[in-house]
Amino acid sequence: MKKHQPGREDALPEGDQATTDSKEFPRVLIVGQSFNGHSGGGITLTNHFRGWPSDRVAVATTAADFPDFMTCSHYYHLGSSELKWVWPLSLFSSCRDQSGRVAAAEPRIESSSAQKAFARESGGLRKVVGGIFRTLVAFLGLGEFLVVARPSVALLDWIAEFCPDVIYTQLASVGMIRLVHGIVERTELPLVVHIMDDWPSVLNADGVLGPLLNRRSHSEFRGLLRRTSRLVAISGRMAEVYSSRYGREVGYSHNPIDIDVWTQHAKSSWAVGVPFRFVYAGRVGRANARSLADVAAVIADLRSEGADVVLEVYTQDAGTPLADALSKMGVLVKSALPHGRVPELLGAADAVVLPLDFDDAGFAFSSLSMPTKTAEYMASGAPMLVYAPRGGALAEYARSAGECALLVDTAHDGRLADAVLAFVNDENLRASLGRHAKIQAIKEHDAVRVRENFRSILASAARDGLAESTSLRVRS
Repeated sequence: MKKHQPGREDALPEGDQATTDSKEFPRVLIVGQSFNGHSGGGITLTNHFRGWPSDRVAVATTAADFPDFMTCSHYYHLGSSELKWVWPLSLFSSCRDQSGRVAAAEPRIESSSAQKAFARESGGLRKVVGGIFRTLVAFLGLGEFLVVARPSVALLDWIAEFCPDVIYTQLASVGMIRLVHGIVERTELPLVVHIMDDWPSVLNADGVLGPLLNRRSHSEFRGLLRRTSRLVAISGRMAEVYSSRYGREVGYSHNPIDIDVWTQHAKSSWAVGVPFRFVYAGRVGRANARSLADVAAVIADLRSEGADVVLEVYTQDAGTPLADALSKMGVLVKSALPHGRVPELLGAADAVVLPLDFDDAGFAFSSLSMPTKTAEYMASGAPMLVYAPRGGALAEYARSAGECALLVDTAHDGRLADAVLAFVNDENLRASLGRHAKIQAIKEHDAVRVRENFRSILASAARDGLAESTSLRVRS
């Protein structure tokens, strides 16, 4: 495939003044994360690109469905032509995901009937041997390094047809690092990398070969950074750390919120209902399952003493072992609501809970993260309990933002129980926290301002073209 050539001179913005002309919106190829309303990365992506001309956005993703053709009209499914196990593990894959462009009428790409039949008929020994291989791979920690990730001819042709000006990605795996690196090398397009969590610090942390593979994955990530025009963090704290760690300028852009949407349902009275409802809406898993259990244990103790208080968890992880464990503690675990209904849910809560785990593994992953729901919780006006370790980005944000949340940044010392009781008993506290949180949300997370800043980052990367590798000086 030929190296990318700019498709049209008018594809890039001219000058620094914003206009309503489509030239202000470069043609963006998004690789990896897709638009959705249930994951942090998907919600953040959707909110950043809302208002972007749909014909100037294309998404290449491993996602199994493509729900949002209003935001984006060009989709490509990344399948076994781009991401596959090395031989002989490839022999034991039960199915092979199809790759290719996706039309609006196709809700998902399924494996072919022939492939499914092969998977059914080739059970027995093939399944047993495959299980042994997968167990060995997990034991050694080799999973990420046994995936071949490279752009296929079909993908490169689709990219050339769309003719993007810039690539945007959230990465988050070695396989995606390799695939994006391959696309950049073949197209010579400028690249913008947006980091949601500090996953580079925990890549390949498990397994016998974890330390060795960690060094290799870090090397591959740094290699991609040398080809990156703009590096964007999810929080100010992450931007500071990454600037020091990688020796380059790092911006940041957190999940924006449409103030008008949230104010329709925002809380304006802080009298409580019966029972008192603490609400959490989001995933249950890595970096928050233990802290959620801590909150559940405190509320269970209060209930045993006669307090009429409940914790409700709305999550797409309902039915998983971690969610079931919460249910056994008396938590009301319910399926996640469509994102459009979340403002009403949070506005009706007596209080909202934002927890992150305190253990070393959880802190390593989330210490620089700003959860997507942070701005949404504040905009709802529901008083917010932040239960997160001291020194992490979330705890420091809650501390620096003043009276927009009640912060508990230590674990197992009685402060969490005291905070929960304070929420239940003190209406003045709830009202003060809710009012200040709404003000902070408007000040820091208004979508109009955040989207314009984000647009300018992509536009400037598109103007500059491919970054000069010698100018990045990534530290070893």
